[in-house]
Amino acid sequence: MRANLISDQKFEDFKLHVEFRYQKGSNSGVYLRGRYEVQILDNDKSEHPSNVLYSGVYGFLAPSEINSKGPGSGRVMILL
Repeated sequence: MRANLISDQKFEDFKLHVEFRYQKGSNSGVYLRGRYEVQILDNDKSEHPSNVLYSGVYGFLAPSEINSKGPGSGRVMILL
């Protein structure tokens, strides 16, 4: 499923709170400002944090930790 939320309002700094659930083997993401993708990927949480794994800003910024409970569980991701 794809959905785009677009606003005419201008925002500078913001905090985004996203809750999601995914299936085993999933590879998806949340796009920010049409430019950056926060990765939602079913990778093992023991893998070293990377900018292309779960909760990384794809190709740009690695998370400080991979905070995942695995596929099928409820999630919360907070981006500052």
